[in-house]
Amino acid sequence: MSAARKLQPMSLDPLTAVLQAVAVRTARQFEDRNLTIRRSRVVHGVAPTRWMAGVELPGPACHVGTAGWALEDLHPSTRPVTCRRCLRGGGQRLVPSLRLVDQLALPLEED
Repeated sequence: MSAARKLQPMSLDPLTAVLQAVAVRTARQFEDRNLTIRRSRVVHGVAPTRWMAGVELPGPACHVGTAGWALEDLHPSTRPVTCRRCLRGGGQRLVPSLRLVDQLALPLEED
């Protein structure tokens, strides 16, 4: 998988800036964690997954379908990986750190 584009804050359109902010917040939730999907007991490894506008989000390392990008369906877990596809995938630690993009600096106007 290719890494997400590193966009400069000044070159971001408002929608991409919002998407990046969501991605940064979500990535922080999954630092050094695995994940579960919805109410499943299966624990997946975490891998960067392309989202919209070149932004990456944490997702299942096995790329199992999650029926959309409902981020509230992904839950961080400290339990060990139990997904057979994730376990077959690499053999190394399944919780890579995601590359975070720069935070958008908002201009503050004083009247």
